[in-house]
Amino acid sequence: MTNIFILTAASLIAFLTVVLPYHPFDYLYNYGIRHLLKRPKLPKRTAQAKFACGTAAIWLGVIIFLFSNNQMILGYVLGGVLFFVALLVSTIDYCIPSMIYNTLFKSRNVDQN
Repeated sequence: MTNIFILTAASLIAFLTVVLPYHPFDYLYNYGIRHLLKRPKLPKRTAQAKFACGTAAIWLGVIIFLFSNNQMILGYVLGGVLFFVALLVSTIDYCIPSMIYNTLFKSRNVDQN
């Protein structure tokens, strides 16, 4: 759980989701697995998903910094919180970063219309 290489890889994957139209694993599905399963292509990631992954990339960067500077307790606390947020998304499809995105940006779009 404190492996800097694995945390860096996870952070890089999250960052790539922000800058690419698809999540890196979506490319594996879209250009490989879906053909075997005869399924449609996955859509591009939404602004909400990019915001959530950007938040995760920064959060992982902070955790990497903490572990590399022997701030183990705070690193584990922030890692545990990040794990819990990811668990909510994975199990009940409740994304806290998406809710934050909606609060920050969706209300502005409604006011402009």
